[in-house]
Amino acid sequence: EVRRLFRRSIEVYPEYLKKNRKLIVQNQIRSIKDTFQFSEEFGRTSEAILDKFWMLLGSTTESVVAGTVCILTMIVMDIKNHPISEICDSLGFTQSAVNYQIKNKIFEKLHIPGFKTITSSRELIKEFIKKNIDIKKTNS
Repeated sequence: EVRRLFRRSIEVYPEYLKKNRKLIVQNQIRSIKDTFQFSEEFGRTSEAILDKFWMLLGSTTESVVAGTVCILTMIVMDIKNHPISEICDSLGFTQSAVNYQIKNKIFEKLHIPGFKTITSSRELIKEFIKKNIDIKKTNS
């Protein structure tokens, strides 16, 4: 009886089974921010990037989305004191996974030419992101 009721509830409210993936990603980004001692501006910029590109990136694993967003934020903010590989290692995937996300899920889907790799396309990435998100800077 209980199983039948549960199955019926899932049919009526399918979102009940869906985890809040975006919240999981936000928590992973906060963890990266804290682990690597990034600024509050890093957190705000990451949030803006996540909001803007969630629909394009959201179909992959939470850790890869979080890593991609953090790396895009590092590029936009010119953070070079931590290698990209450190972020990837801490979340458990390779840099090629992030390269794939940026190239295929953002640049190709939006028909933006010129992306080769994260390293060789830093300026293109920075220009594109800055043009497409509203970064609020505060002196806190």
